Amino acid sequence: MTKVFVSFVFSFLLLGVAHAEEPSFEQRVQNEQRRCPRLNCPSGQVWVVHMSDHDQRAIPAANRSQIKNLIQMMVHESWTDTIQQGDLKIFDRLRMDQYEKLMVDQKHVGYRVTFSEKAWDLTTCSYQAQNLDSLSTCATGRIQQSVFISLDGRTLFSDESDWARFIPDTADLETRPSLDLQALWTR
Repeated sequence: MTKVFVSFVFSFLLLGVAHAEEPSFEQRVQNEQRRCPRLNCPSGQVWVVHMSDHDQRAIPAANRSQIKNLIQMMVHESWTDTIQQGDLKIFDRLRMDQYEKLMVDQKHVGYRVTFSEKAWDLTTCSYQAQNLDSLSTCATGRIQQSVFISLDGRTLFSDESDWARFIPDTADLETRPSLDLQALWTR
């Protein structure tokens, strides 16, 4: 009996060591992304697959809702200290713009989700916090970012190739360049 128990414990420890050596979901995606930033290289083991509007709507509503809730929590925690303390104003109206399948070794393991929030560039107007109508003279656009999320919803992390950035509305694109907000994330 003791031999069986010792053998079981030894096997368990070996499995634990083998499992500990495997990179996590996040590490694996980030390692591949260093080699292929958009995860679209033909020789990659981790890549994203475009999903049509029909395919995106086929994701169960409960899953889409869970993903949106997780992203909203991340946005609230990270953008509050960075973007909202700067020259942009947003109102919690998060929009899921694009879902893409995240594939690892031919297996669907999660999504890359691109999302955005309507924003006003406060450097273009005389905004007064007490008077929301003063936003009407500010240039508008969207803050857009992408994240990766595992199918089980336990792992959520930023896409290192698509940090939050302000994209002016189409009417402003010719005269105003996109503001890269990555510096805000690294402070």
